[in-house]
Amino acid sequence: MEPDALLFTGYYPEAGLLLRQMQEMKWSLPMIGGDATNNTDLVKIAGEAAAGYRFISPIMPSDIDTPRAKAFLAAYQAKYGGLPSSIWSVLAGDAYNVLIAAVKARGDDPAAIADYLHNDLKGLDCFTGQISFDEKGDRVGDLYRLYEVNAKGDFILQPK
Repeated sequence: MEPDALLFTGYYPEAGLLLRQMQEMKWSLPMIGGDATNNTDLVKIAGEAAAGYRFISPIMPSDIDTPRAKAFLAAYQAKYGGLPSSIWSVLAGDAYNVLIAAVKARGDDPAAIADYLHNDLKGLDCFTGQISFDEKGDRVGDLYRLYEVNAKGDFILQPK
């Protein structure tokens, strides 16, 4: 029995090496991964072997279409000469904005902040869109998407 794909749940440096080694060994098996491989350095490591690689992850900074994100990313690009290599700095900014909103609403008492986040934070405008949390504390909405690396090494957002 032949496998349909290789699921790799590690980080982008190891995924890049594995993709390159699979190509060297002439394995034609597709490899898929998760959000720990959402970093453009994956392509620097894997080279052309990254083509066709697919992963599930929060959207890449270049695919965010909110006014706040566009302003943040323009300032980031002006300061650092390019976009972030992954989504994590943008999500950290969202977390910061959520925390600031909670402190402004309830002060610095941890229990009051937790209550606000669980019960009262609704539709806070952030970089990746409006943020609310469900009864379990999970973010409401569809932040994770499917990407495929094309032959040029670009991360291409796949249609829903």
